[in-house]
Amino acid sequence: MSAARLACGLGLLAALLAPPAQAKPSEQQLESRYQSLQQLRALERRAEQAQAGAQALEGGSQGLVEQPAALLQRAQALRSRLLAQQQDSPCVQALPQAQQRLSAGVQAWQAALQASYAAVQAVAAARPGELAQAGRSADQAFDQRQAAEQALSLARKDWLAALSQCRSQLAQGDGDVQDLSGSSRRLRERALALTESTQGLRAETQDLLDQPLAKTLPGYQARPAAWPQGRGLEDLRQALAGQVPSESLGLQPADWSALAELNRQAQGLAPLQALLPRLQDALAYASQADKTVAGEAEAQALGERSQRAQQDLNQGLRSLQTGAQSPAALLERLLQTQQGLAAQLQLLADKLPAAQQQAAATAAQARLSLPPLQAALREAGARAQQAWAEAYLEQHGQLPGGGLAKAAPPPPPPPVPVAPPPGPTAALAAPNLADHAYQFFKELGAELPGFGAYSYLLLHSGSDLAKPDVARRYAKVLAVLQREREASTVAASEARQVHLFCLPGSASSYADDLGKQILFRAQSGLLTRPEMKKRLGPKGGTGPFLITLPLRLSEARSSTPLLFVDLSLYPEDTVADLLSSYMSDLLRDFPREQLRWKPPLQQQVALTMIGLSRDVSGLFMSVLPTASAAEARPRP
Repeated sequence: MSAARLACGLGLLAALLAPPAQAKPSEQQLESRYQSLQQLRALERRAEQAQAGAQALEGGSQGLVEQPAALLQRAQALRSRLLAQQQDSPCVQALPQAQQRLSAGVQAWQAALQASYAAVQAVAAARPGELAQAGRSADQAFDQRQAAEQALSLARKDWLAALSQCRSQLAQGDGDVQDLSGSSRRLRERALALTESTQGLRAETQDLLDQPLAKTLPGYQARPAAWPQGRGLEDLRQALAGQVPSESLGLQPADWSALAELNRQAQGLAPLQALLPRLQDALAYASQADKTVAGEAEAQALGERSQRAQQDLNQGLRSLQTGAQSPAALLERLLQTQQGLAAQLQLLADKLPAAQQQAAATAAQARLSLPPLQAALREAGARAQQAWAEAYLEQHGQLPGGGLAKAAPPPPPPPVPVAPPPGPTAALAAPNLADHAYQFFKELGAELPGFGAYSYLLLHSGSDLAKPDVARRYAKVLAVLQREREASTVAASEARQVHLFCLPGSASSYADDLGKQILFRAQSGLLTRPEMKKRLGPKGGTGPFLITLPLRLSEARSSTPLLFVDLSLYPEDTVADLLSSYMSDLLRDFPREQLRWKPPLQQQVALTMIGLSRDVSGLFMSVLPTASAAEARPRP
């Protein structure tokens, strides 16, 4: 046997007799250990959060039981004030008394009016020897009429003063009711949170204790949690469920509007008090004048006016008579609201102690049950991390530079960040436009959202449509745009690839006020600058204009430059072709950068880029010349 064969045989024998080498852990085994470690860490974090929840529950429930008693004291004090107001209040006493004086004053005044008319008739019919006495009687009648007028004015002022005092008292009472209602609502929310937090803490803690992984932890033996028994929390929850509070307690806006209307009607008596005697005096004189056709017609007109004034006065008095009774009813409603709030608070005062005691016991049990589990999870996690580290080291020769955070399977590489273009504003991604659409709209913000870009068709003034050349240009533009799809037919899934033309008004009329609002709002008012007014003012073009932005105008800012197109610079017969060319250019190569937003080099229409300068020191207007000026040269 040769030496070579001998060596080969000895080597084979040694290999067979040698103990087998321990295989390196596979990537699958390494990943399994990593996932086991992550499960332990996730349970440990949940246990920490549950422990924090138990501490928060104990702290949050402190002082909760005492609050209903304090609020009940406030409710009782409010009840005492409202009851006192029912006994002696401007709403209950002064206003009804003022109404009685007002009604009596009106009756006395109208009687004095009639007495004065009778006195005048007596003067007119008196014989010579009776005339002096008739005159003195008439003087007395007019003195009484004047006194009645003054008494009525005073009664009306007293009525208004009583109503004002009543409204102030109602406002104070309603404010107290609203304060009590707000405090009661906040207490109810805390009580409801107590029931929900306790239930959630118990469920989470029990779920942690029942985890299959927790039952396999070395040295850990879960003990059944001794959760507190009783119906304290359930009774409180049911009580709260049956106490759904009204969205509006106390006095409502309609109540205050009715009181304001009552005040307005009382104020309206003053002009009627002046108008009615004037009309009746004139009618009385006209009735005694010579009978002519013109005079009779005049008297008839005066009679009709006087009758309407009398009807208005009577209607106003009836409204005041009815309205004077309503404030007392409002005061009664405040008292009923207080009683309802007090009943809710009393129920909370009855149910909260047992519920709070059960919540505190639940938190204490959770804090007792969780620490052994947390300790076992920390120990098992440390062992699992060590086992993973050893396996990782054996597989890869060294630990990852970031430790455990780098141990997970490597995620796909992140996209390489693209540096933004220079300038004060970030670039807007150029939309991939494939089509156009149009929309008539009647208020700013009504443009359909989600489209890739927006252009607005504008005029200097809607009155310019009276000019034949402007009307023809505008009609040509509308004809071109209305060949496209209407915006409402564009599906939401394709809107981002569609450029929307926004047309103020309707197909039959241009909304001039909306157009001016757009010019005012564009770029937060930049188009109102003096340098732009030269382009948009009466001495500039009459339009139509187009302004194009990468988003809706109401969403744009002063840092969002726009493209401005003045179609009034071109002959009428080229407008349609120029607009079609502009539309094609936007689809072929939409402007790429916000600060250097420019159309493709071969555009047919002269465009103006408008925006803030880079140092925000002013407005820049960059004219982008056409490449085909010879084909469509602007008019000088």
